[in-house]
Amino acid sequence: MSSTVPPAPDTVNLANVEAARRRRARMQEQERQSKLVRKLVTPEGAAIQLKLATASERAGAFLIDVAIQWAIVIATALGLSFAIRAMDPESWLVFFFFVRNFYYIFFELGTKAATPGKRALGVRVTSRNGGRLTANSVLARNFIREIEIGLPFQFLMMGGDQVTSWMALLGLVWSGIFLLFPIFNKDKMRVGDLIAGTWVIKNPKTKLMG
Repeated sequence: MSSTVPPAPDTVNLANVEAARRRRARMQEQERQSKLVRKLVTPEGAAIQLKLATASERAGAFLIDVAIQWAIVIATALGLSFAIRAMDPESWLVFFFFVRNFYYIFFELGTKAATPGKRALGVRVTSRNGGRLTANSVLARNFIREIEIGLPFQFLMMGGDQVTSWMALLGLVWSGIFLLFPIFNKDKMRVGDLIAGTWVIKNPKTKLMG
């Protein structure tokens, strides 16, 4: 006749502690995810639950897009090697300005409303009022990017006397406020999103019924 040996009290306590820790971790993650969910009502009156993209997802998409933009500039420079000799550095800065601005405008005005970087991370741009994403909104949010991203780099490259250095430092701090704005608001919006009335959301995944 066999008998079952009960588990040691210490083993039971450790198992209970681990199970409680996992429950707390799940609850914290669910609470964190719920903070990113927003309710959007379309012009037709339909309520849709949307999930905002996180700051890390937006930063990752931005880095991918910057890499693609530089690839475009470098490929153009290699392809137009003859014209390079006739172009001064300022001309290339103007060229890069158009690439980095119209790159975003071109893709976000498309049917996907997302650049290749955003599509790679499964996020897209949408209007906060539930309507269609307009050209004015796309233009506004992308031209504001020059203040948020372009100006800090321009201030960093400024040189010269002490007054210019102080101006560069103050300008860098001011630009940093725009650059870090998404971290300090619950909707993870850039200043461009705030002005244009847009969100960057997780792209809803289509589920086929059985």
